Amino acid sequence: MMVQLVEVLRAALEENSYGRRLLGQGSQAGPIYELRQISINPSWVVHVRPDQVMKGNLNEGLLPEDLDKRSEFTRVLLNSGQHGEEVTVVGSTSSIREKLNKGVRHLLKG
Repeated sequence: MMVQLVEVLRAALEENSYGRRLLGQGSQAGPIYELRQISINPSWVVHVRPDQVMKGNLNEGLLPEDLDKRSEFTRVLLNSGQHGEEVTVVGSTSSIREKLNKGVRHLLKG
């Protein structure tokens, strides 16, 4: 069973003769992160932890404007063979843990 989450990722950059700038941003500074839907296999998750840095980025206006200022963020470490891949998703650690464990059956000890 796959779980749908919203990932926070850096916006695409393009090279020009004056250096780098965000695609679609012109000369003005704007959000440098964007959001996208991702699907995660819960059995590949190694651990989850809060991401306070992204919360600071939200308060500084570096994330899309339509994102609620009360939003929380979680880093999810995924096992991908020899090394892990870490993604930042929108949601508190407890809500992400709940989504990942939904439908998981635990054996009762009696």
